[in-house]
Amino acid sequence: MRAIATYEAMAERAAHAGLLDVEVRALLGLAWPLARISAPQCLDVVERALRLSAGHNDPLLRARTRMRGLFLRVWAGGVECARCGRMREGAGGDPPGQ
Repeated sequence: MRAIATYEAMAERAAHAGLLDVEVRALLGLAWPLARISAPQCLDVVERALRLSAGHNDPLLRARTRMRGLFLRVWAGGVECARCGRMREGAGGDPPGQ
């Protein structure tokens, strides 16, 4: 699939150039087409993006990556009850009033 090759190249070039935010966005972009052909590969890429973003100093990038990553986990891999609590914690807790 052309999109996969393009996102892989983008992530590799960004990593080589030290552009962490671009690399993370490329990995999350890569996760979408991977989810359609291989859930395990998609989940691996999402985990990589989450690990990388955790080291970034921009809290908005970390939060945005975390939310997109958690969504992709559910979309590609389904929800396991054991993960629900971790996802809620990662999103900042329960919504107000709950």
